[in-house]
Order: sequence, then C-alpha cells, then structure tokens
Amino acid sequence: MRRISTLFVAALASLTLAIVMAPSTAAQAPVPTVEDFWAERDFFRPAISPSGQFLAYVKREGDEQYVVTIDLSAPGGDMKSVPVGKVQMQSIDWLTDERLLVRFIGFYGRRSNKPIAWGEVRDRAESGEILWRSVKSQSHAAVMDREGGNTVTMFGKSPLRSQRRFNANLVYDLPSDPKHIIMQAPDEGKTHLFKVNISNGKVNRIARGSDDTGAWFVDQNGEAVLRWDFKFNGQIIHSYAKRTDEDGDEKWVRVKIGPTDTLANNGGEAFTPRAPSDQPNKYYVTARPEGTKTVSLYLYDYTTDEYGEPVRSDPNTDIDTVRFNRTTTALQSVTYSGAKSVTEYLDENTQAHMDGLQQYFGPKANIGAYQSDTSEQKWLISVVIPNEGITYVLYDKATQTPIELGNPNGAIKGKALADMDIISYTARDGMELVGYLSRPAGAQPGDKPPLIVMPHGGPEARDEYGFDIIAQSLASAGYQVFQPQFRGTSGYGLDFADAGRRQWGKAMQHDVDDGFDHLVAEGLADSDRACLMGFSYGGYATFAGATLTPEKYRCYLAGAGVSDTARMIRWVRDDGGVIDFGQPKPGSDSYAYRYWTKHIGDLVEDREDMEAHSPARLADRIVRPMFIFHGENDRIVPIEQSRMMMTAMDRAGKPYEWHEMKQTGHSYGNNVTRSVETLEKVLDFLDRHLPVEE
Repeated sequence: MRRISTLFVAALASLTLAIVMAPSTAAQAPVPTVEDFWAERDFFRPAISPSGQFLAYVKREGDEQYVVTIDLSAPGGDMKSVPVGKVQMQSIDWLTDERLLVRFIGFYGRRSNKPIAWGEVRDRAESGEILWRSVKSQSHAAVMDREGGNTVTMFGKSPLRSQRRFNANLVYDLPSDPKHIIMQAPDEGKTHLFKVNISNGKVNRIARGSDDTGAWFVDQNGEAVLRWDFKFNGQIIHSYAKRTDEDGDEKWVRVKIGPTDTLANNGGEAFTPRAPSDQPNKYYVTARPEGTKTVSLYLYDYTTDEYGEPVRSDPNTDIDTVRFNRTTTALQSVTYSGAKSVTEYLDENTQAHMDGLQQYFGPKANIGAYQSDTSEQKWLISVVIPNEGITYVLYDKATQTPIELGNPNGAIKGKALADMDIISYTARDGMELVGYLSRPAGAQPGDKPPLIVMPHGGPEARDEYGFDIIAQSLASAGYQVFQPQFRGTSGYGLDFADAGRRQWGKAMQHDVDDGFDHLVAEGLADSDRACLMGFSYGGYATFAGATLTPEKYRCYLAGAGVSDTARMIRWVRDDGGVIDFGQPKPGSDSYAYRYWTKHIGDLVEDREDMEAHSPARLADRIVRPMFIFHGENDRIVPIEQSRMMMTAMDRAGKPYEWHEMKQTGHSYGNNVTRSVETLEKVLDFLDRHLPVEE
C-alpha cells in the first residue's frame, strides 16, 4: 500500500483548520432508547454538483420530505427547499449543475387512487396489516431544476410505469452526453437497460436482461458490457460479459459465479465490477483471482476474461471500497479492510488533507470521502465516531474548512452513546485476532459492566469498527458488548478466511471464547457476568456455546441459528429456499452446495464430526437459560433449524424462551416495530438473567 511522503505529513501537521462543528455534548447527555436507534431517518446523505457550486440533501419534517439545495457560492447559501410530498425517498443525484434526479416511492389507495402518506403506510405495515389489498405503490424517477421547476418524469409515457413493482434505477449518468442517462428498469419481471432522455423522459431499450438479471454495468459510452444475474432466490450471482462473434452478432457469456455475499468479498473470486475505464474493453473490478490471497483492484478485460496486474493491492487485507472521479471515472481512492479501515488517495495533496482531517477528528473517527466535485476540490465526507454516530461533512480544500451538514438519525444526536475500542488478543493456537469492545457511556476505567459476547453472522463476513446499532442498543441498557473477529472472518485475506473452513464448533468457537477469556484476564470483564448472543452464524455459535461449553456463559441468546449442520447442507442441496419461486432445486452440483460443503463439511466424509458439533444433537448438555428467536420467512437459515433445536430441548427436558418474528426474513425484524420488539424481548431476557445492577 503506498504511503504519503513525510514532507506532506509534516506540512499538514502545521495547518490550522477552520472548523465549523457542533460542540460535544457527551457530558450530561441523556441515554437513547431502543426506539431512538431505529427512528426514521430525517436527513439523507448529501450530494454535490459536478462543479462543486451546489449542494443537495433530503430533509424530513414529520411525514413531509423536502429536497434542499444550497448555492455554496452565494452569500448566505441561497437555500431552496422543494417539497416532494409524504413519500418514501430513495435517492438524489446531480446530473448537471442545473438538474437533479430524484427517486421516491408514492403510495395510493387501491380504489380511491388518493395519495397516502408513507408514514401511515409504514405504521399500518408494522401493525401487521396486509397492505396490497388496499394500498398500491408507484416508483417515481424525476429530473428537476434545483428550484423544483421543469420537472420531467423518467419513463413518463412508457407503459412500463404501470407495471407492478416498477422501479427505475440510475446505472450511469453518462457525462459524455448530458442529455441522457442510463437506467435499469423491469419489464414483465425482466430487468432491462434503457437510455433515458432527461428533457422529455422518453426511453430507448439498449439491452435485454434475462429472468434473473438484477444489475447492469456499462462502459463510458453507456454501452452494456457486464451484467449480474441472481440465481436461487438471490443467493448466487452469475456474472455475464457481452461478446461479439466474427459475424458481428452479440451474445452474453457467463464468466464468473459466486455467492451474493460477493458484495462483502466472500467466496469464489469475489468478482465485483466497479467502474468503466478509459481503456478499450477494460473495466475496473475488485476480485481475488485464483492463486491470489486478497481482494485487489484490477483492470479486467471482459472480452477475454483476463485480469491485468493489480492496480492496487495489499498483502494482508482486502479492498473494501473504491471511489472514482464522477466525470472521468479516473481512480480517486481505495479503502482497505482491517481492524479499522484505511483509505489511500491517489492524489498526494488530497491524501494530506484527509490525513489532517483524521488528525482533527481524532483516532476514533472513521473518515470516508464518498463524493467530490469534478475538480476534486470540494468533498463530501462521512465521519463515523462510535460515541457520536455518523455525521456528514462538507470539506473545501481551498479554505480547509469542514462544515457539519447533518446526522441521518436526529433522535440520537447529542445523546450518550457507547464508545468502541479495538481489542487485540491471541487465540489458544497462537493466531492473532482482534475484536471490538463497546462500553456503555459513562463507564470508567476499572468498571466491569455485564458483558455480551456477540459473534457476527456469515461466518465469512465481518463487523466494522464504528457505529453498530445492535451493540449500541445493548450498551444503552448498561451492557458492554464484545464482537470477536474470529478466523473465517472476511476482510483479512483468503488465508484467514480459509482458517475457518470446517471449523464450526471448533477453532472458530475457540476464538470467540478466547476473546472473552482475554477480557477477563485484562480486568475488563467478570468471568461470571457474561452471556453469549449471536445471529445467523452467530446464532449457531450461541447454540454451540450452550452445548459445547455449557457453563462458560450465564445465558445464551440465539437468533436465526443453525442447529444441525448436516440438515442445513441437505436443505441447501435439496431446497435452498427456492422452490416457492419456481426455480429448479440447486442440487449437489450447485455453487451454493459446494460452497457450504467446503465451509461446513461433507455429508458423507465428515458426518460424524458434523454430528459431534451440531447443537440439536447435544441438547441434553444445556444447563443455562436459553432465548431463541427467528424470522418466520427466513430463506437463508430456515426457521426449522430453530424448531429442531427446540424439539431437541423439549425431549431433553430443557427450558427455553421463544420469539417468532412475524413477517420477517433473515433479520432482527422486517421493519422498525419488529426490530424494536425483538430487542426489547432480548433486553427483558437479559434483565432477568444478567441484570446490570447486582
């Protein structure tokens, strides 16, 4: 990874930044409620115009949504506020300095056709009402002036807009042709690619998708060159490239296959198209080609399926995020994973400014510059500080002035949030690991609040340093939360991920326990005041802890956990959650089945070992209180996995508490009400079995 020269670092250290930021109010701040963490967003991520003259963001006041624009060159900012209505906002994008693309969903009475406020629709959905009988939705994509005038609806006169679940998404704003943009939209269940005239909303189909197409990628001229098809209930991605044969006929050829978690650098080559390049037939992609160890940035030739030499790479960590110039698509920055992400900016002057901002905001801050003007002088930055949340900041390199713009969740602003520390520890076999420890606001050195050990899902996934809504919700109730990044976690390269293969209930489980033991040894936690809690793979780890180390934790809380690994793999092979969607069964030749066999074990060769580490077969060992929760519509880990565990516990005469999350898939809840309800039940269980005050 390239480092900035000492000259730039020293020069920036002497700069005095003119900061316009709100003062810290952490001293006597109130503690947020669970509802505060899940409150409706009232400020959406801002966007800056190509020249940097204008700023735009979305502001919510009650049920009303407004697009607010500011002329940064005018005295006082010349603010304009355009009401959009009581709708569900999706995105805003500057197409030119004069025109904005605004995407939102409107709701209407099925019979009356009268508008219904998004807030009312949300409340009715959260109460359990089946809305399709009385409410219909309509996705809108409109281009307007910053004052709100000259509004043009994209696909305005197209019959496509009348189709159910119509939703047009921006693919590329086509800087070389300011009169058009590239969008993808469905047509009778198939997602096609369109060139859209922003002056009149008329569309021209330029590429046809298959029944499974979900994403398109275009070159700098707006021509389709790559696409993603989502197979098996969206769990597997097939990447296709456009080829032209000797007769000039075009065809689409599958070039890659991997799990949907490719977006998190999981599995296979982790192939992810990022942006078009200025080189013929070359596309910027992040990938981990065969024979390499980390996810790196490449120029990929989609006509030959060949990677060039890495454009950017690190030997120990994966690339997580890549940013490009909005007009030229030249590479701007690369962000690497790790215990705390690190961003490398290609321009040394920009790197020096960002280093200065890091120095100002402090070592706890995660700073991410997510958009700039074309000249790369003005930047929009997200600043994430664990005990402050996320704040959006405008930074002008010319004036060296960061200006706070807003926090997406006003309900927690100024309230007492948990701090987070990176904990380094050594596993029993010598492997070096890290974890994140969130401590309640006000916790002093030497304090030992009750601990929740919370392994993440995946398992080839990861937690991030910064602001974690579940950890914060638990910490607001007085608990400290430890999130171990056990072997098998993504972001640290292939070797680290491979170290977790077929280690369910073994080395991965030991890493979780070793992290807890380290906290006890360091005087940060008490050995008899901790519970184990996790979701998805973390739910399995919780079940495993309750049966393999039944007395290590005071209680166990398992969400959407696997309880029988062999049955889970058979489900992936035989059903995979896709039968209801009319797709063929995955079978033993499917990528999903091969991936999970590699990760968990072979149904024949590893049967005995899998049974020895399947919690549902060990339920008689459980001696501590157990809380189990699962979404009724989960198609990633079927709810039958929790039911098998409960059946085994019933047969063994072991008590448990059960919460079935209605109308919910693989998550804590399909809406705010469900999520808050689940967490309140979690906190009630903890209050009875691991009270904060003893």
